[in-house]
Amino acid sequence: IPTILNCLFGKDKLSLDQIIKKVTPLLSIIPASLSLSSIEVKLQQDYKGAEKLRKLLTEVRKQWDLIVIDTNPSASLLNINALVAADEICVVSATYFLSVSGLRQLFSILHDLGEDFDDFSPTIRIIPNLFDVREAMCQEALGVLRQNYREYLTTTVVRKNVDLKEAQKASQAVWIYNKRSTAAEDITSLTCELIAE
Repeated sequence: IPTILNCLFGKDKLSLDQIIKKVTPLLSIIPASLSLSSIEVKLQQDYKGAEKLRKLLTEVRKQWDLIVIDTNPSASLLNINALVAADEICVVSATYFLSVSGLRQLFSILHDLGEDFDDFSPTIRIIPNLFDVREAMCQEALGVLRQNYREYLTTTVVRKNVDLKEAQKASQAVWIYNKRSTAAEDITSLTCELIAE
């Protein structure tokens, strides 16, 4: 299955329109596969590597109301591409101290990108996740987020809930898996908050 790799590199590059797959009338995706593991090496060899994804997305940007780039939490070149291409960055931070302390590194990277790219000024949103009111550590970590990152923090706090894992395991949206769960309630609240802003 072709991936974004086939659009960025190779002699016979594909357009994004050629690899976009319709899932529902309102949702389309660009598939991923293990072939993307080689993209880091290719991006390192390209002196304009950090801007490749942004340039590629300009082809289709006007066709979509919203483009979501889902990345893993690392400072890889592919993720740097995603940051440079973004108008808004939503950082999901578990309410654990290692996750919260990792935000300093992210903001350092964002600062460096701001110095390298004149037009780099995305909106930043931090989403507190995996919150368990019964755990003192979660409450402390949420307190640190509210103290140090208040201007970026969403009002919605996503609570720890097994339905999120079970829905993922069943390959279903949480609203389909259990629409009455607190997980569905939190994700609905978060969605409304992000769209409203």
